[in-house]
Amino acid sequence: MLSISRVHAPAKIPCLTATVQHHTEGAPIRVLLLDQDPISRLAIRRAFNAHRGFQLVEVHDCRQMTLDQVTALRPDALLIDVETLGFSGLDVEIFLSQHFKHVVVFLTVSKEFTMQAFELGAADYLLKPFSNERFEKALERIQIHHMHRVENASGLQKRIAVTDRRKTHLIPPNEIEWVSAAGDYTELHVSGATHLLREPFSTFLGRLPSDIFCRIHRSFAVNLTRITGFKTLRNHDLLVRLQDKTILRASRTFSGEFRRSVSQHCV
Repeated sequence: MLSISRVHAPAKIPCLTATVQHHTEGAPIRVLLLDQDPISRLAIRRAFNAHRGFQLVEVHDCRQMTLDQVTALRPDALLIDVETLGFSGLDVEIFLSQHFKHVVVFLTVSKEFTMQAFELGAADYLLKPFSNERFEKALERIQIHHMHRVENASGLQKRIAVTDRRKTHLIPPNEIEWVSAAGDYTELHVSGATHLLREPFSTFLGRLPSDIFCRIHRSFAVNLTRITGFKTLRNHDLLVRLQDKTILRASRTFSGEFRRSVSQHCV
């Protein structure tokens, strides 16, 4: 086990003072660690020593960090301690919004947060203290999510292959009207038909073009070009109407990002 003890007194190092571990083989995945606990950071640093495909960046004081400061460090993935988020200036919803392009993995001591992490769209979570095997699995998931995002950014993801019994459908992403979570699978809604993809919802979202698709709920994402309007409810949720008359509920957690995305698609 990677032994991690909670230390509540933060290291007295100015904000954004960072330690970087370099791995020169290939193009490493830059992982930004946001954790106020120096003992926890030490354990994770040692775990990264065995992995040459990653570059670890540590921020020693996260209390006054902003999203711009995080972006300036150019991470591909984020390891975020949930307790650290509680007293930093950062918002978990921002990290998981559609336009924030980094892979997010949460660190937590609470089992209650584990399911919520996946529902919010995190690539993974690590429950402290975690084993070497569990850490390896988290790194694998970071690699998979990162690969999908690189493919998406480079335009390599031209069509989505979905196998239905003996038939394989090749679906251009812009033809997908909306997608929904279905347990460990994802449903693609295309021209009145529903295709079941054997891939988790949060993973699949990383393969979709973020300038077209926007997450509106922990279980839904929509093609912005297929929206005909939306209505605000009293609890600040939204009812989103699509061209095929489908009505989807957008939770207030994602409503702000949805409004911004829609405004960017309007003249």
